[in-house]
Amino acid sequence: FARAVYNNIPTLKNADITGRAGEVQVNDDGTKTMKTGGAKTVYSWRDGNIVSETEGAKTTADNLKNPLSLTIFDFISKRIR
Repeated sequence: FARAVYNNIPTLKNADITGRAGEVQVNDDGTKTMKTGGAKTVYSWRDGNIVSETEGAKTTADNLKNPLSLTIFDFISKRIR
């Protein structure tokens, strides 16, 4: 399927299919979560840049915090501990 898409879109004719595998989930808050092996990464966007946070996860049902949803109090409490 991917090869057919790449072949039929002129802009992507020179693109390579990398064979990268992983489960991707779009979260309610607009972040995307990708699970590869035992690691899970949450991707968020700030000013056009990608912000990501990776943690170990046993299943894709495990929840990770969106790094952009943290408040100043979250950062302070992490530093105090």
